[in-house]
Amino acid sequence: DEYYSTINKQYHKGEVNPRLKAIVVSWKAFVAGYADPHDGINLGLHEMAHALKLENIIKNGEHNFFNAEAYKIWLTLAKIEIEKIRAGQDSIFRTYAGTDEDEFFATGIELYFEQPKKLNEYNPELYQTLSKLLQQDTLKLVG
Repeated sequence: DEYYSTINKQYHKGEVNPRLKAIVVSWKAFVAGYADPHDGINLGLHEMAHALKLENIIKNGEHNFFNAEAYKIWLTLAKIEIEKIRAGQDSIFRTYAGTDEDEFFATGIELYFEQPKKLNEYNPELYQTLSKLLQQDTLKLVG
């Protein structure tokens, strides 16, 4: 279930810890994320999104794989959507996505894979930008 992190003194369901080179998840929450594949909440996807974003910036010979132009566009779109969330305006994203760019990316990945049609209808530019970053189009996979 949730666990206590001695690093930031908070309870978590999951985290990516580059210092320990570990992805840690609550098995209960991980399984729950796959119980409903279309609810837009998936801890496994969420934590892997954090790991992917970190891997893109950690200089290790395999970094910088995100398309730079698409990432710039994504940052702009993320800032706009985060402000909407923080202002309490209607959004497809849950409130937690308004925490910061990292959580927005992770929750966006959850929506991208679990609710691609809904995300594309809500914000086609954001959907297409994520497709460029991930080098795939989920809508083509689901039909």
